Amino acid sequence: MWGSQLVEHFRSWAKEKGAVQLRVTAYTANTDAIRFYQRHGFAALETTLAVDI
Repeated sequence: MWGSQLVEHFRSWAKEKGAVQLRVTAYTANTDAIRFYQRHGFAALETTLAVDI
C-alpha cells in the first residue's frame, strides 16, 4: 500500500511540474517489481541485454 501511495503521489507531483511521462527501471528477474509497476499502468518500453566480458 505504501508503494502505491508513493507512486500516485509522485505521478501527481510530476504532472503538476509539467511532466508528460514517468519511467521506472527494474531488473528483469525482479518480477514482483515489474508486476507492481504494471498494476499502476506502466508498460514495457524497451529491453536492454548485457553480458559480462
